[in-house]
Amino acid sequence: MTPDLFTVLKCEFSYDSADPPAVTLLLDSDGARPVRWIFCRRLLADGPVSRVGGGDVVLWPLPDGGRGPASGPM
Repeated sequence: MTPDLFTVLKCEFSYDSADPPAVTLLLDSDGARPVRWIFCRRLLADGPVSRVGGGDVVLWPLPDGGRGPASGPM
């Protein structure tokens, strides 16, 4: 992504005690076509420390030591 393509996207994280290892991320939750991803919550634990994931979901630490992991295409 480039700064020219910046957009605000509302998202929601949720957790279901019936499936403890999973986290659900709902992207564009207010939009006409929200997208739901379910992935291992270990990804969120490891993302601030090192690059993790693959395919559509990849997290990595911010290069300037910012707060929280960055995410995007590989």
